Parts: sequence; C-alpha cells; structure tokens
Amino acid sequence: MKCGYSKLLYNQRNKKNETIVSVIKRLFGEHIRSRSMRTQNREISFICIAYNIHRLTNLTLIIDGFYKARQNI
Repeated sequence: MKCGYSKLLYNQRNKKNETIVSVIKRLFGEHIRSRSMRTQNREISFICIAYNIHRLTNLTLIIDGFYKARQNI
C-alpha cells in the first residue's frame, strides 16, 4: 500500500476536497442547526444534495449557453 500511490496526486485530491467543503460552507453556511447526531447527518446529506443540484444547474446553464452561442455564429 505504501508505494501504491503518488504523494503528489494524493495531495491534489486533498486540495479538491478542501475546496468543495469551502464552497459548501460559503453557499450554505458553516453551522449545523440540528442537535442529535441522526438529524445532523441528515442535514449534512441534504446540504450535499443541494450542492450537487446547484452544480448541475450551473453546468446545464453554461453548456446550454455555449451551444446557443455557437448556433448564432
């Protein structure tokens, strides 16, 4: 296991994870309002789903705008 991965790639993956967490905190706030562990996990799951929907809609709008711009050329 020790020689099975590249340290450079592993560190890049860590940066990507930190970036995503930072974006989620910026969009939805950094505080969890639930008190019990079960509802905290559920709230985090819903936040992740909302983030994925947000990304999907943004990508759809960008791609749709790109194809419309190409048609006008």
